[in-house]
Amino acid sequence: MVRNVELASLTLPDFGLPTVEPIIPAELYRSRLKRLVERARAENLDVFVVYGDREHFPNLAYLTGYDPRFEEALLIIDLKRYGSQKPLLLVGNEGKGYVNVSPVKDDFEIVLYQNFSLLGQPRGQSRSLADILRAGGVTAGSQVGAAGWKYYAESPNWLETPSFLVDALRDLTGGVDHVRNANVRNATHLLMDASHGLRAINEVEQLAAFEFAATFASQSVRDVVFGVRAGMTEFEAVQLMRLNGLPESTYTFLASGSRATLGMISPSKSVC
Repeated sequence: MVRNVELASLTLPDFGLPTVEPIIPAELYRSRLKRLVERARAENLDVFVVYGDREHFPNLAYLTGYDPRFEEALLIIDLKRYGSQKPLLLVGNEGKGYVNVSPVKDDFEIVLYQNFSLLGQPRGQSRSLADILRAGGVTAGSQVGAAGWKYYAESPNWLETPSFLVDALRDLTGGVDHVRNANVRNATHLLMDASHGLRAINEVEQLAAFEFAATFASQSVRDVVFGVRAGMTEFEAVQLMRLNGLPESTYTFLASGSRATLGMISPSKSVC
């Protein structure tokens, strides 16, 4: 039984915003890649590929510090020659310059693959995907693990990465139907499984980076709660968030009235 309950006015504390931005050190990226290689080898894989695009970039960024902005990207790790041969990081035209954002870019062989570029851009300076995959260790009979952004309990042969990539991997590893499918399998669980995936545990440095971003996000919500006024449109209310340009993990959304039941809907001219 609850006793002595009273309604009280409280002041929401203001802890301020961080003044120092945490940086993920290069050695942590190297440690992550090494641990992935160990786990992939333990599953008898010969090659591990990680696909990324604007929406599905966290696995690639987790390993390389590189997040595709407008284009796609692909990391190819030759597990048999890891340590003596650099993994390949395939990027498009615009990614070629942006790849310098990675603190460990020199640990990879940067390969221009222009089919990852936007439509209407040059396509004439790249080797074929098959040639690049061979250089990355994909040969007949190779056991290839592919990581995109999901894995499926129904079958390890289900791959959500683009068909052109999966087709090329299956063609190079050889065989038909059942044998071919068995050579290329979904290995996203090595990174994403909720119980034992590498990303299920965050290092202290990563926690600090997440907390840095979360502090700005929570301050944005606080500013809206304390700043919204009757008669404001949803557009005007969102401007109270004072978003600072940090990459967002979700769409910016705000809904009021009957629209509030629509969940992650974008703001509108509706009056709050």
